[in-house]
Amino acid sequence: MSTSFENLRLQVAELGDTKLEALAITVEKELSRRRDDQKLASVNGCYELKGIKSGKKIHYYWYLRYRQNGKLKSKYLGKGLEAETAPSPQLRDKGANHLSEATK
Repeated sequence: MSTSFENLRLQVAELGDTKLEALAITVEKELSRRRDDQKLASVNGCYELKGIKSGKKIHYYWYLRYRQNGKLKSKYLGKGLEAETAPSPQLRDKGANHLSEATK
């Protein structure tokens, strides 16, 4: 075993039950999010709100993630807001138009 893996194992062994549960939940959420994104992107496309840090501020942008010829691609759709949970209808139309052009 490498020393970094051994150090990580020792650090995990020192965690309490509540911190271990929180770590397990965090890891599971991230894995399921990635699996869901891959499933959506492999079928049609999915919308993703990305936060890009500029100085002290974070600006949010909507992207369309989709597959074309077996490759995962993304298309910028427009600015978003932090509290938004879904892209606006205009951005969805823009994404749908791009998907239909990409699959021709």
